[in-house]
Amino acid sequence: MINIRSFLFAAFGIGLCLALAGCGGGKGSPWNGPVADPAQNPPRSLSSSSEEPVVVDPAAVQARNQTLAPSANPSVDVFSETLAAPSGKDQEFSPYAPEPVSVPSPPVKVGLLVPLSGPRAPIGQAMLNAAQMAVFDSGLETFEILPRDTGDSPQKARKAAQDAVSSGAQILLGPLTSPAARACAPVARANGLSMLSFSTDWTVAADGTLVMGFMPFGQVRRIAEWAAQSGLRRIGILAPDDDYGNAALRTFQSRSAELGLVIVSSVKFPPQTAALEPQINTLLAQAGRGPDGLAALDAVFLPMAGEKAALVSRALSAAGLPPQRVRRLGTGLWDDPGLAASPDLSGAVFAAPPPSLRSYFETRYVRLYGSAPPRLSTLAYDATALAAVLARSGLDRAGRPAFGRGDVLNPNGFAGLDGIFRFRGDGLAERGVAVMTLRNGTIREVSPAPGTFQAPGPAGPM
Repeated sequence: MINIRSFLFAAFGIGLCLALAGCGGGKGSPWNGPVADPAQNPPRSLSSSSEEPVVVDPAAVQARNQTLAPSANPSVDVFSETLAAPSGKDQEFSPYAPEPVSVPSPPVKVGLLVPLSGPRAPIGQAMLNAAQMAVFDSGLETFEILPRDTGDSPQKARKAAQDAVSSGAQILLGPLTSPAARACAPVARANGLSMLSFSTDWTVAADGTLVMGFMPFGQVRRIAEWAAQSGLRRIGILAPDDDYGNAALRTFQSRSAELGLVIVSSVKFPPQTAALEPQINTLLAQAGRGPDGLAALDAVFLPMAGEKAALVSRALSAAGLPPQRVRRLGTGLWDDPGLAASPDLSGAVFAAPPPSLRSYFETRYVRLYGSAPPRLSTLAYDATALAAVLARSGLDRAGRPAFGRGDVLNPNGFAGLDGIFRFRGDGLAERGVAVMTLRNGTIREVSPAPGTFQAPGPAGPM
């Protein structure tokens, strides 16, 4: 058994542990659940490679509650408690855990399926670290994580899921990759358990399998909406001919039609190609020329990974389409500080989860573990926090965790480190995303993420 208090105290000492105990920081049909009144029901907030359970130590929770006082300036609700907003640059950012319930609760066992061996082991270990942080922050005494190593093969992933279920897991968090998710889904389904996959493969969503990874659909719709609001009307699309590129292209075209944007050119290219001159020439020919003799384009949508986007953007500049004249539009795949230094992406905008809460989490993670967490670690934190919230709700209401599909599909959603999110009826995560820009070597927010879901989510992939 991994004891959170002993783990943190041994590594960093009592004082530091208490100071940092809180958080620092597919295809399917459209969502068709009931629409809740967000004013009455805002999103609920969440604020070594071992396979032994991770539990919360009640003494550690009590000690922290005595040490961390509530803030006078609440801004975000985490585990039904206050998350203090920092008023100064160096102020600590820490929620405090709720008081342990006086009536003993039955054990809550949560299977965490992550790669703890093989090439993805560093990511898996970081996700386990993040999950441990969420467990400690939850303050739920009987909450246990059952870490299981999915390794680097579907066969090992399936065995990991079976081991977690055999050990009493009541919900499964993970796994990370699409092949692992496909291997684990039948195990969850056969045992009547919900599984929150960290994969971005929307096609694995079915029955009790929900996909929590960062998918393109909401990001694409958000960036199209920003373009329309910013007066960018004539848009070209240059997309890789793969699943991601095709799904993003269809979503952008659909939302553009609703917004009155004009897609003047849409060109695909082989994902592995480095010579893009023919495709860019086609883009220019389809776009036509304006009165000034230049290509009649306001922006180009590039739904691809950051390194490829930098390469394509460089080719666009060489063809007479510099970023100062033709804006680059992208997705959360561009959420990489390394891209901000690219002159050909200067002023580029993309939609991604808001960075504010994540930055505090990353600062705290570095202090606890001595290295920066990989981007996906917040998924493990939010999934574990969500499990804790649902467990507490179910225990208070019915004496057992509320891990059923109906409980997870709360139309009001939840607020986590990556902003608000909810699961649609098709099992895909819908997120409130911000619009960011790459400028002067930094990533800056130009349009904040929404704070609530005002209406049912629009359709996903068709």
